Amino acid sequence: MKKSDAVILSSTTIFNDTFKEIIKSLKEQCDIFMLGPSSIMSREIFDYWGVKIIFGTVFEKNDERIPDIIKNGGGTKDFQPYGKKVYLENVSDG
Repeated sequence: MKKSDAVILSSTTIFNDTFKEIIKSLKEQCDIFMLGPSSIMSREIFDYWGVKIIFGTVFEKNDERIPDIIKNGGGTKDFQPYGKKVYLENVSDG
């Protein structure tokens, strides 16, 4: 990964505590793209990690179907139809 110019990382790496380890293994000028329905859709992410784009999913506020699907063992393919795919781009990088 030290030779990579760009890397696509699952946003789950933030929650399973492997994100920082992976980032440390990349060269300094590597473009990082975060992907997945667990993406943190906040521009604050760009302040800390130099991520270029975050691809994620947003759901209607208080949509109880999503936690119910997860509680019953469902995954992304089960709740994704109820969300909208979105992205945030780090515009401060030029």
